[in-house]
Amino acid sequence: MRPIVITDEGIERIEALAGGEALSLLDGLPADQRDAVRARVLDDRSYDEIASELGCAQSVVRKRVSRGVQALRATMEAFANE
Repeated sequence: MRPIVITDEGIERIEALAGGEALSLLDGLPADQRDAVRARVLDDRSYDEIASELGCAQSVVRKRVSRGVQALRATMEAFANE
């Protein structure tokens, strides 16, 4: 699986949205994806650490983060196009 690369522009955009609607978008994700995205992206924890805590493989955590980020991206793009 290819790693998700977030550019400086992407980080700035995330930070700009972090206090408002973006965090509420996390609530729309399934619990497993929401928890994985929060741990990895917001808390900056390693995949290994998250996998150990959840008792699953790193690949499972990576997939949850990937799916969660894709869902968030799609939702944000839909809002931008309104």
